[in-house]
Amino acid sequence: MRKLLITIAAVVLVGCVHKSIGGYVSASSFSKKGFAKSHKQAQELRGKILKVWGYVDGLNVFPADSMDNQTGKWRFFLKAKPSDHTGQSIPILVPVDDGHDKLVALFKANALSHKPTRVFVTGKISTFDAPMNFVRKTGLVMEVNSSKDILLNTTKLPTPSTTGTPSGCRSTRCKCQWLVCQRKFPSVFFNTNTFSECCCV
Repeated sequence: MRKLLITIAAVVLVGCVHKSIGGYVSASSFSKKGFAKSHKQAQELRGKILKVWGYVDGLNVFPADSMDNQTGKWRFFLKAKPSDHTGQSIPILVPVDDGHDKLVALFKANALSHKPTRVFVTGKISTFDAPMNFVRKTGLVMEVNSSKDILLNTTKLPTPSTTGTPSGCRSTRCKCQWLVCQRKFPSVFFNTNTFSECCCV
């Protein structure tokens, strides 16, 4: 029974990472460990405005007073999967505006508490060559126009509940999967947005 529960949870995890949510494509659909999955795909995306969701790389958040930021900007890094290691992420460049303090504080607080922060980002993609020892990879950068282009939720996501079957789930099967995720992955499935995603695959 224990093996069955772990298998179900693993299937839910895979489905959650790759699907589109509320018009946002997953970062894992075009990036892997901080680089483009495909050079051709990256070139097709270059210069385009993309709506992407992923997870904040909590140890790679650089507020306005960081010395190596571009003038008038701050940055954080976006992971495709919450299980990706620190540094396996793409930079998001953000203007320093009224939303700076709140976002930086949230990202850092969640990182200290080991809570994944899922974000929905709208911005322009650019690329760069990233030569390695034996392979040439394509790096990715996203630049947004405002802190308002970084959301913690979308209006199309169902609203979860902390007990019973979260609203938005349409069957007891959803409830079962939600409970599996809660019990087996308490650190990964901490925030309520991820709970609803988990239960409604």
